[in-house]
Amino acid sequence: GELKRLLDPYLLCLLLTESCMMAAYLTFNANISYLIQSFQQPTITASISMLAFAALNATGLWLMKKLQLGNLWEVAIIAVAYFASTG
Repeated sequence: GELKRLLDPYLLCLLLTESCMMAAYLTFNANISYLIQSFQQPTITASISMLAFAALNATGLWLMKKLQLGNLWEVAIIAVAYFASTG
């Protein structure tokens, strides 16, 4: 009973999708300032880049919610496909 609810494929897919999105966001934020400063750009450039990336993520999440793509499984597959295409 409880284990079956815990290992529900839809919930696991949602967790995987969320993990992929957060991993991309955190990895980008961890590395962008080093990358930009290695090109001897001002710190504000790194800050603006991080803000733009967060805004793009939020816009993508809002758009996916507005499109009403169907069930959770389809939304997770599309999100992971977009994540893979940006990698």
